[in-house]
Amino acid sequence: MNEEKRINEIKKEDYKRMPLFFIAMTVFAIGGSFFGYFLASKHELFEMSVDFFKENGKLFSLCFAAAMYVFGTITAVISIVKYIKVKKLWGTEKEREDNWDLIEDKVADLFGTVGRSIIICFFLHGASIYNLFPNLRSVKTETGFIAEIYEIGFFLSLIGVVIFTALFFIIQRKSLEMEKLLNPEKNGSIFDFSFKKKWVSGFDEAEKKQVGIAAYKAYNIVNMTCTIMTVLLIIIGMFADITIVPLLCVAVIWIVQLTSFTIACAKVTGKFC
Repeated sequence: MNEEKRINEIKKEDYKRMPLFFIAMTVFAIGGSFFGYFLASKHELFEMSVDFFKENGKLFSLCFAAAMYVFGTITAVISIVKYIKVKKLWGTEKEREDNWDLIEDKVADLFGTVGRSIIICFFLHGASIYNLFPNLRSVKTETGFIAEIYEIGFFLSLIGVVIFTALFFIIQRKSLEMEKLLNPEKNGSIFDFSFKKKWVSGFDEAEKKQVGIAAYKAYNIVNMTCTIMTVLLIIIGMFADITIVPLLCVAVIWIVQLTSFTIACAKVTGKFC
C-alpha cells in the first residue's frame, strides 16, 4: 500500500510539471527552427564571414596575440594588487583578527581571478597560433606587412603564454600559502601531483558539504552549457564546414564530466547520483 501510494505521489508530481516541460520544449524547438531558417536564409553571408576569417587568418592571429599581452598584463597587475592588499591585512595581528573572514573572501576571489586569467590566456594563445602551419607556408609566397611580422608574432605569443603562465602560477602559489596560514589544518604542496587529494583531506564536514553543493550546481550548469553548445554546433554544422571536431570536443567534455561526477558520487555516498 505504501509503495502504491508513493507511486501515485510520483505520478502526480510528474503530471503537475509535465505541461510546463512540454511548453518549454515546444518553445525551444520553435526557436531552434527559426535559428536554422535564419542561417539557411543567410547562407551566403555566413559563408562570406567564414571565408573572411580564413583569408585574414594571420591578421586575426596577430590580434589575438596582442590581446593576450594586454589581457595578461592587466589581470596580472590586478592580481598582484589584490595579493598586496591581502598581505597588508594579514600584516598586523589586530587587523588579522578583525578582518579574518574578509581575508578568506579576498583569497578565494584571488584564486578565482587567477584561474580565469590562465584559461583566457591559453585561449588567446591557442587562437593566435590557430591554423599555424598553413599560415606559415602561405607566408613564404606572400608579401606585405602582415606576412613579414606573422612569424615574429607567433614566437611572441609563445613567449607570452609561458611568461603569463609562470606569473599566474607564482601568484597562485602565494595565495595558497596565505590559505594555509588561515587554515593550518590544510596541507599539500602545489608542486605535488597528489596535491588535490591531500588538500581535500584537510576539509572538515562543513567544508565537504559546501564543496558538494557547489560541485552539484557546477555539474548542472556544465550539463546545460553542453546541451546548448551541442544544439548550436549541430545547427551550424548543417550550413558551415566546421567539421565534427567542435562537436566531438563538447561530447568528450560532457561524457567525462558526467562519468567523473557519477563515479565520485558512488565513492563518497556508496550509490550513483
